[in-house]
Amino acid sequence: MSVSVFGQSDFRDVQQIPINESDVKSYFDMNGVSGIEGIWVYSSDYGGAYTVSILKSGVDPVHGEEYVARILEGSGTWLLGDVKAIIKPAETYLINKRYLIFAPEEVVSMEWTNFYKDAKIHSLAVILNNEIIKWDTGMTSSDGDPAPSFLTKIYPK
Repeated sequence: MSVSVFGQSDFRDVQQIPINESDVKSYFDMNGVSGIEGIWVYSSDYGGAYTVSILKSGVDPVHGEEYVARILEGSGTWLLGDVKAIIKPAETYLINKRYLIFAPEEVVSMEWTNFYKDAKIHSLAVILNNEIIKWDTGMTSSDGDPAPSFLTKIYPK
């Protein structure tokens, strides 16, 4: 199954976004991957379980490559093909609201839709060896410590 793309600047020269796991794997097997493209599993100390595909959605001439994370397997409010996140390069960021520095390639800007689909959470995320993406959503664990969220790449390895 796939869904048509309208109004996007690029989708690796195809007009269909695969939205189920077997189609996504076939797409990657035939076309290869670019950057952080792949199939990723979400985990966090405060719950939630789903699998997403991350596919390049286009190239912004100012900001660089942009990616869309879509639900491949979810539960509750999340349905197959729902857009969970938009991931873009993080060009600059502030430290202690005072120092502006340029972000390394491993730091990205993430716009993550919350569980209830009623808010977008903007945060910086760190990509570790193109295998793990880690970010802070502002949630805390039962002991009050920050509870970061993770995406772990499962395909292709």
